[in-house]
Formats: sequence, C-alpha cells, structure tokens
Amino acid sequence: MKHVTHFLAALALSFAGDAAAIAQSTEEAAYVTVVSSLSVEDEAEIASIIARMNHSVDLADYPLYASFYTPSGIIDSGFGPPVEGRAAIVESLNQSAPFITGKRHTATNLVIHGQGDTATAVYYLIVFERLAGLTLAGTAVITDTFARGPDGWQVERHETRMDPATLAATQ
Repeated sequence: MKHVTHFLAALALSFAGDAAAIAQSTEEAAYVTVVSSLSVEDEAEIASIIARMNHSVDLADYPLYASFYTPSGIIDSGFGPPVEGRAAIVESLNQSAPFITGKRHTATNLVIHGQGDTATAVYYLIVFERLAGLTLAGTAVITDTFARGPDGWQVERHETRMDPATLAATQ
C-alpha cells in the first residue's frame, strides 16, 4: 500500500506543472466571483435563451438562432473575423453547416451575472456527434453578453473560445 501511495503522490506532482500551464488564469476566471444584481427571473430567462439558441442550431434553424440576437449582434467564433448582424449570422451558420449539422450542442455550468439591463453569461459548450456515432465532437468556453430591450433579453455578443484539445483536433 505504501508503494501505491508514493506512486500516486509522484503522479500528482508530475501533473502539477502541466495543470498550472493549462488552467485558466485568475484574470480569465474572475467572472466566477462577480456578484450579480440580476433577479432569479432574469437569470432563468437568459439560461432559457442559451438553451433555445443551442436547440435552434441542432435543428439547423439558423434564422431562429439569429432572432435571439440584437439587430447588430456579433458572433466571434475565433475562426476568421467576427460576424455582425442577424443576416450575417445566418449566412455564417449556413457556411458552417457541414461542421455543425448532426451535432448536439449542450450548454453547462452557466455563470450569469449583471445589473440593470446588461448581463454576461459564461458557460461550457459540449458538442456531441449524434448521427455518426456517439462521440465527443468538441468543447469550448462561451461568453455571451446580453442587453435587455423592449423585446426582453437578447445577445449582443457571442464569443467562442475552443479548448486546446478541440483546437488540436481541428488542425
């Protein structure tokens, strides 16, 4: 048993340096401790919008997806320049269709904060294949910035930052 304990301790120490290198920096992770003044109802509405956005992508209903954005909403996917406006968002998704169709987009670990008529949601996106075998297709951290207007909460900016393993798999 003593050898197993020493082995596990050595193994943990060997990964400690690597973990520090790949962990999000304290500055990047500051959103975790931000205090929100949003109501529970506002946070629930924002979480519902995020779920509906992901469902609309899975259904390949790109106009519905774009409807969750402000008229000048922006998507910054990390691939190429950001895309601005609902029509451009639809066109961008149509161009990406071969890569996003047949997938299941799942938002997890939502951290929502804001005050007044602005909010930010940071969450993990986990994408699964659903037609070509049940496999993990990729993971990312998403940051959505919301504005509340006459039509309720809408996305002003959607920023995707793929995790290193997902980036490596796409190259």
